[in-house]
Amino acid sequence: MSAHSTPLQTVRDLFDVLLEQPGFQPEHIPQHLAAHYRQEVDGQVLDLAGFTAHLAHLKTLCRSIRIEILSSAVNGNIVFTRHRADVVKHSGDTLSMLVMAEFTVENGKISACRELTHQLSGDSSDRDIGSRV
Repeated sequence: MSAHSTPLQTVRDLFDVLLEQPGFQPEHIPQHLAAHYRQEVDGQVLDLAGFTAHLAHLKTLCRSIRIEILSSAVNGNIVFTRHRADVVKHSGDTLSMLVMAEFTVENGKISACRELTHQLSGDSSDRDIGSRV
């Protein structure tokens, strides 16, 4: 991530490095998320430590995660995305989620994310995969 990244590129970089790359790499988190990061997912609230625990748990469940931004809008440092997350779990089961998200970008890092998710396919027990710790 460069200092000259646009807010939308900052979000894309987050998806690529923290979600789509295999394995849990906590050393990359400070490059993408502000120390005061706060995430709201379907009524659940995670701070940076909570998100880090969520990401670690997600990586134990998922063999791969692919994010496709279907549409986006940028208003200053606010980025809205409508994106699809396609997941292959280590068990071989698959899952797809449609996500509506609002990201706040400050100083080249994401400081907040507010999202609503809708499960498109997969086992209903994975409905909370966007916030599960």
